Amino acid sequence: MSGTPTTPFGKQFREKYFAFDPTYTPLNHGSFGATPKPVLAAQEAERTTYLANPDKYLLHELSAKIDPARELVAGLVNAPSADNLVFVTNATIGVNTVLRSWRFKPGDVVISASTTYGACFKTLDFLAQQQGIVHERVPLHYPLRDEDEVVELYKATIDAAREKHGHDAVKFLFFDGVSSMPGCRLPWEKLVALARAEGVLSFVDAAHSIGLLENIDLTAHEPDFYVSNLHKWYFTPTPAAFLYVKGGLHDQIQSFPVSHSFVPFDADQGHGNKLLKEKFSFIGTVDYSNYIVVGTANEFRNEVCGGERAIADYSYKIAAKGAEIFARTVPGVSVFETYTSPAPGSNSTNTSMINLVLTHPKLDYSIAASPERNAELTQTALAIAKRMLYDHNVVVPFYAYDGKILCRLSGQVYVEEADFEKGAEALKSVLEAYFA
Repeated sequence: MSGTPTTPFGKQFREKYFAFDPTYTPLNHGSFGATPKPVLAAQEAERTTYLANPDKYLLHELSAKIDPARELVAGLVNAPSADNLVFVTNATIGVNTVLRSWRFKPGDVVISASTTYGACFKTLDFLAQQQGIVHERVPLHYPLRDEDEVVELYKATIDAAREKHGHDAVKFLFFDGVSSMPGCRLPWEKLVALARAEGVLSFVDAAHSIGLLENIDLTAHEPDFYVSNLHKWYFTPTPAAFLYVKGGLHDQIQSFPVSHSFVPFDADQGHGNKLLKEKFSFIGTVDYSNYIVVGTANEFRNEVCGGERAIADYSYKIAAKGAEIFARTVPGVSVFETYTSPAPGSNSTNTSMINLVLTHPKLDYSIAASPERNAELTQTALAIAKRMLYDHNVVVPFYAYDGKILCRLSGQVYVEEADFEKGAEALKSVLEAYFA
């Protein structure tokens, strides 16, 4: 059930609860998130407690502070147990934690998608160079028919990889919960089921998930690995994320970096079901306050914002309205559909990130998509985004995708129609000057 925010969402909410420069128009929540003032205040209080007596805090009290936060997050995603969940700096660190712990053999195959987040894509390429794995890619060229076509393409890639490298060579399926660019919900639940049916491990890069997607249920769907940022959509301080590791795999994963709490592979040294927690219990002198105040972020979302449904409803609707404003205001801009025929009742298009495609007579989209062409378009995209920022103090990410320039709008409780109107006028002005 949706509650009512204590202050109306939009600019009034932004000015009261967020620390943005008042001249800045934030339409890019998806990249870095934002932290409400009450959460920042709780973090500062936690840091003050630490600084008052670091030895007592780190050596004797840290676990008692971290454990309730892990329990809370485990409940939010319905994990079987908080013992399956640890905090990591961000989703990229979580991905590296698993993939660089795994004892791959030369020729082992990891399958990801052509839209996999760049840092993760490069991690897999690094492992190909360092350990000799084979990195196969699922070609996701949107628009696709629906979410089932994503599953079909993953299945076809598994079959092709097995034909090429051998049946047992395929070890991991790696996929997004919501991809970054283009911002698009993937059927991660169905892909987990596919991995299980094919006898390979599933890894969900859910960087954009908690706080963006509702009803995440790790007990029901049982991924092998799942990582999600808390700072992107859940309003914690930056950086903060959690890593879920399915039971039975804890003895195969080490912290990244490996530190004081290292336990040899294939051993638990008496830790039992606390093994994963113990491995990540202390990885050096770092700021743990980002994780500890997740409870304050949770209170803010429920007590100030009115709950998850209120946040999701407003954020999605304002993103859709913002896309409509951009398409109406800026010549050559239109909504970029990721699925042409989503199934009735599907959540495939229901996120707070919406993509737009930019067309212009001086952008020749008849040129075939290629890495070289995308590199050219990327330079144009970055130049447009930079002019938006420095000339108008409006941030919208632009990027090259399949031989076109797209941009991504983010809805959030602190933006309103006037912000998108300002952004659209800024883009119109920038394009007129850039292509003059």
